[in-house]
Amino acid sequence: MKSVSIVIPTYKRGDVIRKTLPSYLKQKFVKEVIIVDDGGFAFDDIKGIVKANKIIKYFAPKRRLGLPGARNYGIA
Repeated sequence: MKSVSIVIPTYKRGDVIRKTLPSYLKQKFVKEVIIVDDGGFAFDDIKGIVKANKIIKYFAPKRRLGLPGARNYGIA
């Protein structure tokens, strides 16, 4: 069985992540969901979901990376 890792770079979109994250978590082949908060502090909006699910990994780099940098950060 194959598994998938999902990287979600975000900037000030905690409300959108809160709405869409349950859909990712229901998928059969999702092994992990990596959220990279690129300086937007989305954690306040999604901390309940993050703490309740062990497959979610949340990262907040110390400086703004931009979309490509946040994506690469999550992949690394």
